[in-house]
Amino acid sequence: MAHFTIHPRLAAGGHHLASVYDCDVLLKNNAHYLWFVIIPHVDSHKSEITHLSETEYKNINSSSLIVSQFLEYQFSPAKINIGNIGNIVRQMHIHVIGRSETDPAWPEVVWGNPEKIPYPDERVEEIRNDFAAFIAKNLET
Repeated sequence: MAHFTIHPRLAAGGHHLASVYDCDVLLKNNAHYLWFVIIPHVDSHKSEITHLSETEYKNINSSSLIVSQFLEYQFSPAKINIGNIGNIVRQMHIHVIGRSETDPAWPEVVWGNPEKIPYPDERVEEIRNDFAAFIAKNLET
């Protein structure tokens, strides 16, 4: 695989939290939602789940599971949504979103909701530290 880079649009829209199971985990910069984006380290031509090797697919699922478990443990959302859309950014990425009845888009999808509030730096660091502690305690190595 060539040198891995995150698509500029994904990078600009979130804060890097960690790398787990050969995937980068970003916190989407919209404090209305507990919205994470998982970006596997795969070749750029692999834009669909069907293009992945068994190991790559396993890594995405393992990353989705650990992010979902973190969401459930840390925030207790009403629902966790997981999606692989990629209509605008073709680079393989998975959205993991903790939803609550009080979020601005509930019960509709978050994609088109124009209301955005950036996370304060202190909150990003707090979530990053909480996620690091969670994966250190729970990640199988």
